Amino acid sequence: MPRIEGTDGGSRSTRGVLELPTMWRMRLAAVVVAIFAGLVGGCAAWPETATGGLAELYPSSSVRITDLERRYAAQAHGPAADLAPALLVEARGYLIRAKREQAGGLPADAEASADKVESILRGLEMNWPSPARSTRRL
Repeated sequence: MPRIEGTDGGSRSTRGVLELPTMWRMRLAAVVVAIFAGLVGGCAAWPETATGGLAELYPSSSVRITDLERRYAAQAHGPAADLAPALLVEARGYLIRAKREQAGGLPADAEASADKVESILRGLEMNWPSPARSTRRL
């Protein structure tokens, strides 16, 4: 049986020790790391921004946020959908954030997000009034 001289002058047996070439050990380590990363990667999967969650499934307890949702829907189905889609996406993101903050018990943060939605919707309504809010006769 082969023996390996130790640094302390003694020797030890190689029986039961799996001796692989260095390249194979590196490949095995890479496979183990890849498997571990794949298993742990599922724990850190975050949803895409503004794609839905529990706060979006239920109606908001805030009257202001409910009104903003109604006004947003009117703009999203009006001419603003074709003429200012980026503003609608921004408003939707802030609206969902406001709903999440309200549902999470952060009313001051929800009001700040609702203010941003209000500002965006006010600008859209000035340019493209929704039929429900329009005072002009055709």
